[in-house]
Amino acid sequence: MSRLDAFRKTTEAEKEKEKKHTTPAREGHSVADILHGDTKTSHAFFEFLNKSGNADLAKRVHKGELDAGDAKVLDKKREVFSEKLDQIEKLESFLTEENINSIARNNPDLAKIVRVHGSEGGSEKVVRAVQSQLLEMAVMDESRFKRMVSAVGKLESYQNTYKAVDEEVERMCKERNISPDEYYAALAIKDTGEKDKALKELAGKTYGGFKKSMNWLSGGKFFSKDKGNLDELKRNEAVVKYSLEQFAIHQKNIGSALFASLDKNKAMRDALSRELIGKDAEQEPSVGFEESRIPAVDDKKLKEDWEAEKKKPSYRNLRGGNDRKGARAQFLHEQKKKVAAEVAKRGSSFLIDLLASLTESFINDKEEELPL
Repeated sequence: MSRLDAFRKTTEAEKEKEKKHTTPAREGHSVADILHGDTKTSHAFFEFLNKSGNADLAKRVHKGELDAGDAKVLDKKREVFSEKLDQIEKLESFLTEENINSIARNNPDLAKIVRVHGSEGGSEKVVRAVQSQLLEMAVMDESRFKRMVSAVGKLESYQNTYKAVDEEVERMCKERNISPDEYYAALAIKDTGEKDKALKELAGKTYGGFKKSMNWLSGGKFFSKDKGNLDELKRNEAVVKYSLEQFAIHQKNIGSALFASLDKNKAMRDALSRELIGKDAEQEPSVGFEESRIPAVDDKKLKEDWEAEKKKPSYRNLRGGNDRKGARAQFLHEQKKKVAAEVAKRGSSFLIDLLASLTESFINDKEEELPL
């Protein structure tokens, strides 16, 4: 490789980092990866295309017959869907039993749901239920999903401020020869008088034995630094209190968003209900992309059933070719009704509709293959 080639590749790599998208797409985030990945993701992708007004595009993707310009639109849709997958990943990382319990302490409604699902392990069931339906929500209930993403995002952003407050307290304590644990223990005292007394004791900790004795003998007048220390300890007390209040507000907002989803979203309620009776919250869609490409009818059995139909007296008594064609058409009509009923048992979704359409077309195409 020439030096110019090496420079060109380095430059291209730097430009790629600055772009929102990457070429190729991240592993698992290309349309091909989504289609041929797990059933749940491919199912959700087709629901997403349909819900976003791209049903015709979804049908062409399903048939493998893209029109001019489809790839461009498809990539834009892929980017949006990929962003949802990233948001789900962040939510899944955040939604732990520990966080659910902490959030529930600041949200009575969420706490009720946790208690309903067990004196022990209630939060674990809530976590499983929520995580199992995040992809469904991201596509079918975007407003509530976005509310959850926003609430968690705001708390995570606030974590930087929260961390800065903790670091400032540590710095202050270190400069004054105070243990942060001692300081927080003093702040935790509920009685105001006792707390002030504890803070005053901490404020004098920076002095050596001689200075402490002189300060005590002078009634606190010998060294003025004691008051300065106490003032700063109290100023930081206000900052700590405000930080905790803001943290609680963010947790409360997350709790409200979670409760709204668990209470109002049917998929979430169903998942919680399954957890309540000891079933798995996760319920895979019955049809993914690859399954939806296989006609829901057995070609061999279809032909065998037709041969059996031809042996019936009602068919054998037909003499004219048109009558027998009519009988064949009626046979195929009944087969389509029968298969459609079987497909409908798999549930209701865009991919299931595409499977039903594919199967109907498959049966229609078999007409000329069934001899009279």
